[in-house]
Amino acid sequence: MNSIKLFVVALTVFVTSCASVKGTREPIWPYPDDPRTTQGPQTYPDRNGQVSRGEPRPATETERDYSLGSPRPLESDYPTQTYPRTAAEISGPAVISLINQAKAERDSGRFDAAGATLERALRIEPRNAFVWLDLAKTRLAANDTQQAQSTARRADSYGRSNPFISKDAWLIIAQALEIEGDALGAQQARERADQFARASY
Repeated sequence: MNSIKLFVVALTVFVTSCASVKGTREPIWPYPDDPRTTQGPQTYPDRNGQVSRGEPRPATETERDYSLGSPRPLESDYPTQTYPRTAAEISGPAVISLINQAKAERDSGRFDAAGATLERALRIEPRNAFVWLDLAKTRLAANDTQQAQSTARRADSYGRSNPFISKDAWLIIAQALEIEGDALGAQQARERADQFARASY
């Protein structure tokens, strides 16, 4: 009989404690108060975690209104887009070695050898915009204007608006068009290059 009484008492204590915990448990919510259920003034935490109460204030550079229906985040809340400036920032060691070899070959006037070296690099990293850009420079140096333009456009495409790639790519296109006697096309290409040049400051 005593064991039965002890079991009943233990069960009662367990149920009571569970109800107590359940009743005091805080809701899981990223805000100090759930804005869907809170009555009265809302809370507006700033970026430092400080909380103020009262009417919502306009979003500023250092504080944002987190209430429901708030406007989209400020542009300053997003990280500034950064682009690689050189092949060394995104390329593997084998490709970097081939790029350096091709540059030495191009500087010595061995344009065919430089082109072949860069094509080897592209077989390793076929979407490397810096390699395509170097290949376009090599084609232009060899006076192959058609290949220089098409290769430069590939570099621009794979660069995905990287101004450090697109600027040089469009300058190569402009120079190739000038050699071909297309003054208007060359001027338009230079204007495109200038747009990317301003973005790279």
